[in-house]
Amino acid sequence: ENGRVKAGYKYTDEDVADLRRNVDLLPVREKTIIKEYFKGKSMSDIARENKSSRQWISRIYNDAVVKLRRAMA
Repeated sequence: ENGRVKAGYKYTDEDVADLRRNVDLLPVREKTIIKEYFKGKSMSDIARENKSSRQWISRIYNDAVVKLRRAMA
């Protein structure tokens, strides 16, 4: 359903483990951006640390999310 989680869905330990495995399979740059974002860093902060534009980091992040959704579908 558009890659969105149904309201009220509870993540299981298996879901989290599956996500971690799939994140680890991403190319290094995508994996780094995903992990930094989920640590609470903003796209702007990640961009600054990587000497890139926020738009470029956002694009890499979105590409990674698409790959993760497909892998976990």
